[in-house]
Amino acid sequence: MSTSAVDFTPSHGATISLPLTNGKPEKVTNLTITNTTTTSLFLTWTAPVGLHSHYIINTTGSSSASMAAGTDYVNITGLIPGGNYSISISAVSFDGTIEGDSLSTNGSTKPENVTHLTITNTTTTSMFLTWTAPVGLHSYYIINTTGSSSESMIVETDYVNITGLIPGGNYSISVSAHSFDGTIEGESVSMKGSTRLHSYYIINTTRNSPEGMDVATDYVNITGITPEGNYSISVSFDGMIEGESLSVKESIKPEIPRNLTITDTTTTSLFLTWTAPVGLHSHYIINITGNSSESMVVETDYLNLTGLTPGGNYSISVSAVSFDGTIEGESLLVKGSTKPEIPRNLTITDTTTTSLFLTWTAPVGLHSHYIINITGNSSESMVVETDYLNLTGLTPGGNYSISVSAVSFDGTIEGGSLLVKGSTKPEIPRNLTITDTTTTSLFLTWTAPVGLHSHYIINITGNSSESMVVETDYLNLTGLTPGGNYSISVSAVSFDGTIEGESLLVKGSTKPEIPRNLTITDTTTTSLFLTWTAPVGLHSHYIINITGNSSESMVVETDYLNLTGLTPGGNYSISVSAVSFDGTIEGESLLVKGSTKPEIPRNLTITDTTTTSLFLTWTAPVGFHSHYIINTTGSSSESMVVHTDYLNLTGLTPGGNYNISVSAVSFDGTIEGKSLLVKGSTKPEIPRNLTITDTTTTSLFLTWTAPVGLHSHYIINMTGSSSESMVVETDYLNLTGLTPGGNYSISVSAVSFDGTIEGKNLLVKGSTKPEIPRNLTITDTTTTSLFLTWTAPVGLHSHYIINITGSSPESIVVETDYLNLTGLTPGRNYSISVSAVSFDGTIEGESLLVKGSIKPEKVTNFMITNITTASLFLTWTAPTGLHSRYIITAAGASSANMNVTTDYANITGLTPGENYIISVSALSYDEMTVGDSLQRKGSTRPEKVTSLIITNTTATSLFLTWAAPTGLYSYYIIDATGASSTTMNVTTNSVNILQLIPGENYSVRVSAVSYDGTTLGDSVAAKGSTRKSSAILRMSMFSSLLDIDGSDFHNQTLVQLKNIIQEQFPGVKFTVTWKGSRRS
Repeated sequence: MSTSAVDFTPSHGATISLPLTNGKPEKVTNLTITNTTTTSLFLTWTAPVGLHSHYIINTTGSSSASMAAGTDYVNITGLIPGGNYSISISAVSFDGTIEGDSLSTNGSTKPENVTHLTITNTTTTSMFLTWTAPVGLHSYYIINTTGSSSESMIVETDYVNITGLIPGGNYSISVSAHSFDGTIEGESVSMKGSTRLHSYYIINTTRNSPEGMDVATDYVNITGITPEGNYSISVSFDGMIEGESLSVKESIKPEIPRNLTITDTTTTSLFLTWTAPVGLHSHYIINITGNSSESMVVETDYLNLTGLTPGGNYSISVSAVSFDGTIEGESLLVKGSTKPEIPRNLTITDTTTTSLFLTWTAPVGLHSHYIINITGNSSESMVVETDYLNLTGLTPGGNYSISVSAVSFDGTIEGGSLLVKGSTKPEIPRNLTITDTTTTSLFLTWTAPVGLHSHYIINITGNSSESMVVETDYLNLTGLTPGGNYSISVSAVSFDGTIEGESLLVKGSTKPEIPRNLTITDTTTTSLFLTWTAPVGLHSHYIINITGNSSESMVVETDYLNLTGLTPGGNYSISVSAVSFDGTIEGESLLVKGSTKPEIPRNLTITDTTTTSLFLTWTAPVGFHSHYIINTTGSSSESMVVHTDYLNLTGLTPGGNYNISVSAVSFDGTIEGKSLLVKGSTKPEIPRNLTITDTTTTSLFLTWTAPVGLHSHYIINMTGSSSESMVVETDYLNLTGLTPGGNYSISVSAVSFDGTIEGKNLLVKGSTKPEIPRNLTITDTTTTSLFLTWTAPVGLHSHYIINITGSSPESIVVETDYLNLTGLTPGRNYSISVSAVSFDGTIEGESLLVKGSIKPEKVTNFMITNITTASLFLTWTAPTGLHSRYIITAAGASSANMNVTTDYANITGLTPGENYIISVSALSYDEMTVGDSLQRKGSTRPEKVTSLIITNTTATSLFLTWAAPTGLYSYYIIDATGASSTTMNVTTNSVNILQLIPGENYSVRVSAVSYDGTTLGDSVAAKGSTRKSSAILRMSMFSSLLDIDGSDFHNQTLVQLKNIIQEQFPGVKFTVTWKGSRRS
């Protein structure tokens, strides 16, 4: 885990630094869907404890989506109406790298409204409704019916028949869809309806526009009612019930009439219609101006203005007058023209093959010009101002309808037309030819004349005479005398059949008759037997012509012939013609086509098989053939024609069984030979979706999808750590008894329905899970390493995966049954799992877990920083790495043990003056492993002595006694200070301090020293004085010096005297003064 800081500046300007820990965020809480629409879900939640950067929202269900949000709410849009959704929210760490655990909720969008809600049928006790399903998803509909009776029902269809209603009842019906999971109801769509009270109603309306009607519905639209009018409207069935009336009184200025239209126009009249104005009126005023003027009053909403000038122009206004006849409303204006009269005496005065000349008399009244419309074989429209016209460029023989109409004086209205029909003359037919001759007919053809025509007139003269009409450009003249001579003329008639053109002539003769009933009565592979009936009339012999795979011509006098030596399967055309009795003219031949039977194909073999095809080959039969007929029966049936000596039968059912026959057809395709049969099966398809769906240490569970087509069973082949083959009929198999961690290749192939052909196999590779390693143990621990050993699992494995979690996750692959994990953090706790991986390295088995701790390092800079009589205060520097706490032991005359989490400790309750060996060792983070200790020696201070007393005093000595201190000590240190100072060590509880100065004051301190002699305890002081001396020493000194009164002499003398006295009286306090001198 790394630690960083984030700085931000609030609005007041100060900068605040927050430490952030980039760990896994907590879960969000209180995830709620607060609003639902048809395409969105609005979610809110409470932010997780701690820090996060944003949220990841995953939506699955009727549709899937993933998004990120920075807020504690999100509106998920674009959803399917009525859909079910599962939504999970997870927070992402502040640096965006770690996604926390997600919190999920389920919800559904509202379904959309149904549309097109309609009551399609109503009876006295039921209403049938239909509607269109809403966009999106839904599960069912709720139908709520309220009104004269109430009911609620659930349906899954888009229609419902609501029954058991009250006749004549009014109902409000709502339809709402429910979401796909049935939890959310969409908004309802409502409509109102009523059941029928009776089979029909009688409606009577009286006053301004009496009207009566019968209706079968529960409603009626009575039109033409004026809002201000008084009306009495009654509704009854069987004349028993009368409705209420609605009335209004008063008159107002009428509105303008509406929709003024000239609906019909003649040469002398204009028919006007308009819509009555809203409200009441009494009548209308019509004003007409133009070629004639007039004003009139009408009470109807229409008027036929008559007596107008043909082709004249008029302006017509219509205004309504109030109901009491006092007020005229504003007028509505329309302009129009009467139709001109029809021109008279329209005549075609001259006709050629390409023109028609027209004349006519001008119409009565006014007109501006004429419109000429020509329709027929060609169409044209033209405007002329004259009373005649020469129409040129017409089609010969064409029919034309020509109308002439006059146009009103203002050029807006075309009058009725006068029609005349006429035709141009046709041209002469061309290229008249006899193209075919028979014994009783002559076939004529010719080229149609240029232009148009309706039919032809044929005139025949000669051995017989006849006249006929035909519409084709050919004619077969039948019923003629065989060998007769004929003259034939052909002339065209105009398209309307009124005008005949000039004729064209040809001459010809007929042929003898044809033999009859030519038949092949017997067929073999090498012969055809022919018979025929002699022709009507005379003949001398027959000429037989054979063409085809071999050719020959022969003359016979019989009415039959056996043609031998033919090729099998060969096609032959055989004609038989009679020759006239004098042998000079050969009549037309009678033809028959025939084929010899083909031989049977040979060596029919299935040479290749696939899942949907069988490839057949065979040897062509001796002789000829055109193609083969292949008939396939079995799992599917089919018949086909091929021209090759092989066939790939495709589109077959995989694994199907088939009987296939091949027969040759004669060269002309008319005769089928005997067939050759072969049986075969297609390969089954490969099974699909072969999957290992479950794996254990000794088994693999396989599933697959059956192949398309047919199959009888499956063959399972397994190779690898062990091998086996088996047959199953199911689409799944549990392979058991396998070696743990073993690798296996497993193939599944289907066998055809008849069990003869095995299809291609589908292969899957898989491994069983290895067993769990055994006896995982940490055998050695240092401050930076753990040595692991374990026993290999039963079965096979390729390597081990070691997962270490602690300071930072790590994964290691090893092939040995041991591992020295180095570079670890001192004192850190570690969880170590060992799992075996299958022999092919693909499947990891279950892991075995061991937990261990690294030895902490030693502490450093271990010091005793403060000492009291009963405590030692220790400080040290924490070891490198991790630790949970420290173990402190103090060993001496008394012992102490303590645990601390700080880098210092105060050991109390010790014996004063005692010597101790103190060790500090760190304990691992999981408090399971103790590190090596660091030791230090120390002693507590001794206690003070007590009862210190000076028990005897002399002029030069002080005798002291005291009580030994509590605890331990080794000796005492005596310090005497005063006029003179002295220090001494004693081991007893008394001391005599000698050589003091008499009469002086002394301070004597006694302190104990610890048992190891290293630590001095606090001292206890006593004050005392030596006794003063009672002796006076008088001395006389003799000197030979002359000057004994000088100060130098006095001082030198006194020093010498002090030295002498001190030598004689060591430790005695004295004073030496110069009293005086005298001479002798």
